[in-house]
Amino acid sequence: MKQQSERLGTEKIGSLLISLSAPAMIGMFVTALYNVADAIFIGRGVGTLGLAGVSIALPFQMLLIALAGMVGMGEDRSFREGLESETWKKRTKYWET
Repeated sequence: MKQQSERLGTEKIGSLLISLSAPAMIGMFVTALYNVADAIFIGRGVGTLGLAGVSIALPFQMLLIALAGMVGMGEDRSFREGLESETWKKRTKYWET
């Protein structure tokens, strides 16, 4: 873990942004390809109304994926910090709300 934090302190922001956001971009691209495959099958089977529904759902799907990733990563950090402490109260305070 120290290597990652040293990397965050020494490398340029542009290269960090590209290298650390690449996995998320690839995941969102795969999700978009999944939506294209859905659109092909739904367009042939249901028609234009079903295709419109799939097209409208993609931005909401991407937004939910982004929000879930943000909350998951933030909660993971706070949970790990709680696990490192000695008191049970501090460990469980992140899950009370």
